[in-house]
Amino acid sequence: MSKRGHRRRLFSLLILMLVLVQPGLRGNAGQREDGAERTVTLKVAVDEEFRRQKNWRNEVLLTIRQVSDHFDRQFGIRFEIQQLVPWQSERSAETMYRLLNDLRGKVYQGDLDVVVGFTGQWRPTYVYAGVAAYLRSCILVRRLSPQGQMRKVLIHELGHLFGGVDLDEPGSVMNAAGPGETFDTFTAEIIHINRNREFSPHLFPLPPDKWGEAAEAYKRRKERKKGEFDLNLALATLYLEMGEYDSAIHECEEMLAAGENQPEIYIILGIAYRRKGDPEKALKQYDEFLKMESGLPEIHYNKGIALVNLGMEEEAIREYRKAVELNPFYAKAFSNLALVYLNREEAEKAVLYAQKALEIHPLLAKALTTLGG
Repeated sequence: MSKRGHRRRLFSLLILMLVLVQPGLRGNAGQREDGAERTVTLKVAVDEEFRRQKNWRNEVLLTIRQVSDHFDRQFGIRFEIQQLVPWQSERSAETMYRLLNDLRGKVYQGDLDVVVGFTGQWRPTYVYAGVAAYLRSCILVRRLSPQGQMRKVLIHELGHLFGGVDLDEPGSVMNAAGPGETFDTFTAEIIHINRNREFSPHLFPLPPDKWGEAAEAYKRRKERKKGEFDLNLALATLYLEMGEYDSAIHECEEMLAAGENQPEIYIILGIAYRRKGDPEKALKQYDEFLKMESGLPEIHYNKGIALVNLGMEEEAIREYRKAVELNPFYAKAFSNLALVYLNREEAEKAVLYAQKALEIHPLLAKALTTLGG
């Protein structure tokens, strides 16, 4: 092949990439027939502090098996460990959320459904026993004694992956003050809606035909006025995907007015303002997020998009590079780097990043707009 022909082929690849990463392209959410048991595949990562315990392996396997039985009895959902891997966790992470981002950047999900991290770390700033990322299919749980308490926390965090939110509901597995043993009626409804959710971090969890049903369930629960502000975040996330940006902003502003100054609010506000055509206002929201939290690759990805909208390509490149530095498996950040370099007619760099994106996620054509997109 001539050099000119080779370059034409490379540009064809890039043009294909540009088509693949446009917002709104949607894939098959992997729906299963009603009534069929669903098996969710796990990559379980255990850090060095947890592995210092003599019987750590049996402890992890027992916890997963008990949790799987719990979900199977009520929802026909089983959890199956496909890989059990070591994880060298970051010792300087000051919060569980930062430790979760460390897990995401070091343990590649691949074609499995969920990454579950177990950590033996503890410090006074770890105010949570577990954390979960609904849009990114990742969970982190601290080692707790007795083992039954760790089991309840893992059930709680998996509940978040199936759309559950923190509730004021004593006895419920989703009770914010401490998880109980049972699934309350609302949580059971939400898990049923999310039962066949998509787990790829490049896709939105729910297909469009489930958005309205999920939103109505959250709104009905919110009408009880119990100060369960996770409902606002869940609704705002859905509204972003539905294109109802003013509604997403309203949910966030309602939280702020109530004194709920959570970092997640600002990333949602930023995305909503940027999609409404105000990238400058979006950047201000992202900066508010960064005052409260760091280590989240999606914030830098979204800053990159807003900066591109403002014609600030050099600054956007820095943000995209920061995103992939924090998470080397962030295919959409690599694809957006390729797009910027293509616009700058820097073909070699564009090809490099486009190929990297496809190596990570060969089916990027099915990519959806998520909270990070």
